[in-house]
Amino acid sequence: MSPFLIEALKNPKASYWACLIVSEIGPEAEATVPALVELLDDPRPELRREAMLALAAIGPASAPAVPALAKALDDEINQVAATYALGRIGQAPPEAEAKIEQNAQSDEGVLGTISLWTLAKLHPEDTDRVGRAVKSLAEALKDPDPERRKAAANALVDLKADPQLVMPILQKTMDEASPEALAAIMDALAGLGEQAVPRLAAALKVQTARLRAAAILALMGPVAAPAVAALDEALADEDAATRTEVLMALAAIGPDAAAAVPTITSLLNAEEMNVRYAATYALGKIGSPAAAAKDELVKNLSAEDEFLPAASAWALSQIDPQSAETAAEAVPVLIQALEASEATTQIQAIEALGRFGPLAKKALPALEKLTEAPDEDLRTVAGNSIRLISAPAGAAPEPSAGKEITAGMTVVAAEDGAVLRGDDREIAKVPPGSRLEVLKIEAGWIGVKATVDGQTVTGWVQPAELKAP
Repeated sequence: MSPFLIEALKNPKASYWACLIVSEIGPEAEATVPALVELLDDPRPELRREAMLALAAIGPASAPAVPALAKALDDEINQVAATYALGRIGQAPPEAEAKIEQNAQSDEGVLGTISLWTLAKLHPEDTDRVGRAVKSLAEALKDPDPERRKAAANALVDLKADPQLVMPILQKTMDEASPEALAAIMDALAGLGEQAVPRLAAALKVQTARLRAAAILALMGPVAAPAVAALDEALADEDAATRTEVLMALAAIGPDAAAAVPTITSLLNAEEMNVRYAATYALGKIGSPAAAAKDELVKNLSAEDEFLPAASAWALSQIDPQSAETAAEAVPVLIQALEASEATTQIQAIEALGRFGPLAKKALPALEKLTEAPDEDLRTVAGNSIRLISAPAGAAPEPSAGKEITAGMTVVAAEDGAVLRGDDREIAKVPPGSRLEVLKIEAGWIGVKATVDGQTVTGWVQPAELKAP
């Protein structure tokens, strides 16, 4: 630990900001504990609070601060921070624990919840204490304040309680929540990211919690990859809605869900059509690692269903867009899907044809008609796909990073971002560092697919706007 940071903690003008830095560093800042303890006597309440939070971030190594933190439980301004710090450290003298027990009955919501959480941290083997803490935190997930929801979600994960105890309580809270509160709860849990994945993976083993756990993992996207094995097992659930939600989670994870491809493929013939749709979608989102499913997807191109053939063709365009054999099977189905009544289906078909590039030339007449459609989105994506299909083969010039770009590779938007263009107009701005999939190259222009504001878009960019990942 830098002596400069310790000196900053002793400097009245710099100590506040130094505490914030220590909180970011966490356990590795153990050497700052003596200086932080001294700050607990500072007359400024905001500084005392940040010192307590810094000690909490350091964790068990902050044990020398326990007596001072116990004393601070009488500090009405900072008793919540002191209680939280004792919970993170995992120690409290008997008189302090008695005070925390008293505060656990408080009508002041935050203090009561944090006190219950601290008691559970001090006695993780006490299922009654842990259960009370989980119930209180679950209720806090419905708080209208997003910061409190986030804090409650973090505290739930930090408890590391048995999912068999936690999930029924959480499930009951979600069942009783309003639609708005339910969305907020799921967003709060999903916002925890990678740290929550092991707990959610364990929750998949609890039958009554499986659907909601899968839904939260789906919101997380690729960071939920460590849960693939558990999601794969969950596909054996007898409930069709649960299997569908699990498939959507695997789809959100994308290529890293490749291990589940055999099980997903087996569901292409499920009795429930929603399960078949979701399995098809998941295989398409997994992409080329799902190549083993091609034959089954081709069979579904002739299925007697309004949606499944087009969905299967879309998935094939994601999995094997360079194959003439695959294109020969899928392109006629996609051309037919261009006449769908739903604009979303039409757009997916148009973009799928663009992925096949010159192998989809038979679709050009139908796409040309759509460039005159009343719907602006249809006109835009049709124009983009026409360019991808009509573009000559070849490699693009070098991007800013100096590495040659070729079709099929993944690139990253450069420091100033990238502007997706189509039909002489700007489609979207791609933020710096965003990943883009190269679909095709046309003398000086690169056809790409990217996700912008949660939407998948295709367009053209200049090599200088890209760099190698």
